Amino acid sequence: MTAQRPQYFSDLEQCVEALIDHVGRKVVIAGGFGRPAHLFNELFRRALADPTIQLTIITGVSFSRPRGSSDLEKRFIDPFVERVFGNLPELDYVAPYMKGQLPPNIEIVEVFLQAGAFLNNQHAQQNFVYSNFTHWLRDMVEQGCNVFSQMTCKREIDGRLCYSMSGDAYALDILPRLQELRQQGRKVAVIGQVNDELPFMYNDAIVPPETYDFILDNPAYNHTLLGPPSPPVDTTDYMIGLNAASLLPDGGTLQIGIGALGDAITYGCILRQEQNTRFKAALAELGVLEKFGAIIDQIGGTEPFETGLYGSTEMFADGFRHLYNHGILKRAVYDDVGLQGLLNARRIGSEITPETLDVLLQEGLINAALTPQDVQFLQKYGVLRPDITLEAGLLHCADGTA
Repeated sequence: MTAQRPQYFSDLEQCVEALIDHVGRKVVIAGGFGRPAHLFNELFRRALADPTIQLTIITGVSFSRPRGSSDLEKRFIDPFVERVFGNLPELDYVAPYMKGQLPPNIEIVEVFLQAGAFLNNQHAQQNFVYSNFTHWLRDMVEQGCNVFSQMTCKREIDGRLCYSMSGDAYALDILPRLQELRQQGRKVAVIGQVNDELPFMYNDAIVPPETYDFILDNPAYNHTLLGPPSPPVDTTDYMIGLNAASLLPDGGTLQIGIGALGDAITYGCILRQEQNTRFKAALAELGVLEKFGAIIDQIGGTEPFETGLYGSTEMFADGFRHLYNHGILKRAVYDDVGLQGLLNARRIGSEITPETLDVLLQEGLINAALTPQDVQFLQKYGVLRPDITLEAGLLHCADGTA
């Protein structure tokens, strides 16, 4: 991070000028769905005008507005595009990128390409990196990423200004890695562009201002979020969704993405949860129970979700919101292998009891004579209250009692 972080800007050009001054004229910037389009466009404009700037953009799903080719098509699609995409800015690099007309000092590295959209496009084909979210951190670093960017929004919480990162799952992974590179002497930067249209997400999404080196904050740069309409769910998708819902064990983990199939699986789960008799009747009438009953009994289930599901995903698809609101997405998972193993084995439950401490002690997760590390562990996972302190081998409450 910079010595006096973050630096705030209300002017886009000044922000980009400071960014280039900080990292140098070789800019390798990464950003996914939450990329700040205004920032990308200004960097692209600078690199077009100045060949000494070497710009590499690492991204995925480079968006462009649909356009009609004939007058009739335009009269039909233009009002639709305006209604759906609003003032969402275009990415200026997309048109020359699609045409294979980028100058030598600008490189686009995509981790996702629309099937068939880049046939005979040498630049796109040769710079494509086949990477899923699990490996995106590794691949971005190998590509020389020195700028991480994303949209963000702000809110005052308990008198402190906080920022909420947009939904890029890899953000929590790349920030510590960039800090490591910074400590090794690399010039790196984290830049956020405030967009008040973003929803303010809590928990791990909340970060302090000093997370960023540069923050661009001007209401003029607020814009509509990318959110194309959902395709309709057809009969085939519904069939898959019903079958998939029966293969989910209560207490299991679910990953769904965007699209009709994910919506169908969401519907199947809600039907199983709230209209269980109809859910079972549909499976029986369709022959699913007769054909696959043994598999369902072995790995899935047809009863409502009592323990609930845990969502594991690279993006917060809309289906997860519905599953949460319908009381299905409710299983808690903890980032400690030992603790989670005990929960999975039902040695302990989500309710804290004296037996919880006994099991943790038996399994070696804590010591008989608690250490400061043990207390920190127990507080992190809600076994002890945050105001408990350890002094001279005794636990003390906030009122001083031991």
